[in-house]
Amino acid sequence: MRHRNTELLLGYWTKLKGERPIPARADIDPRAIKRILPDLFILDRHARNRMTFTLAGTRLCWLFGRELRELNFLSMWTGSSERQVRETLEAALTSLSPAVIYAIAETHDHRTLRTEILALPIADSRGGVTRLLGSFTPLDPVMALGERKLTNQWVVSADLIRNPAMAAGVDFDQNGPQPPAQGPRPPGRVPYLRLVVSREDKSAPGHNSPLIADEGLAGLMGTQPSPSV
Repeated sequence: MRHRNTELLLGYWTKLKGERPIPARADIDPRAIKRILPDLFILDRHARNRMTFTLAGTRLCWLFGRELRELNFLSMWTGSSERQVRETLEAALTSLSPAVIYAIAETHDHRTLRTEILALPIADSRGGVTRLLGSFTPLDPVMALGERKLTNQWVVSADLIRNPAMAAGVDFDQNGPQPPAQGPRPPGRVPYLRLVVSREDKSAPGHNSPLIADEGLAGLMGTQPSPSV
C-alpha cells in the first residue's frame, strides 16, 4: 500500500474478519476508521455491468463535483479500464479477496491526480457477498486541481491482494503509464510520473473534519457516530 489510510482500512478489515473469509457489514464500526470516512465508499453489485454507489464520502464526491450515490462505479472509467475494473471487482467478490487499483484521474483540462483505490468484500446479514467497502485515496495534493473536478480515470494496475499482510504498492515510473488511446491525453511530460510517496493530504475541504456530512456511512452500517467526535 502506498498511503497509510489505505493500510488502515486494509488492516481494519483483516482484523475484523479474523479466521473468517470476510467480515460482515454489521461488524464495521465507523468510529474505528473515522479519519478516512471522507474517502470511503460502498458499492452494491446488481449485475455484472452495474456496481452502484450505496454511499460515497464527502471528499470523493467533492473531487468529482457531484453526489455519487446510485451512480454506476463502472461508468466512471475510460476505455478498456472499465472492463479491467469490472473483472477485478468481480474476482474480489468471487474469491473473497481484497483488490487494489492504482489509477490516474483527470480533469477536463488534463490536470491529473494519482489515486489508490481499495475494495474489500463484506457479507450482508444473510451471508451474501454482493457488497464492497472501499476507499478512494489521492496520492497527490488535491489542491493542485483548484476548483477543477475529475471527469474520467484510467487504470495503471489492478490486482487482488491474496495475502493482505504482504500487500505491496506499484511504482509510477518515468516511462508510463499513459492514458488509453480513446481517452484524453495530457500533453507532454506530466508530474504524475514520479515515485509515489505515502503521505496524508489535508488540502481537500472536509478532510480534517471526517464526520461532516459523512454520518450516512455510520447510519448505513447500523452504527451512529459518537456525539463527542
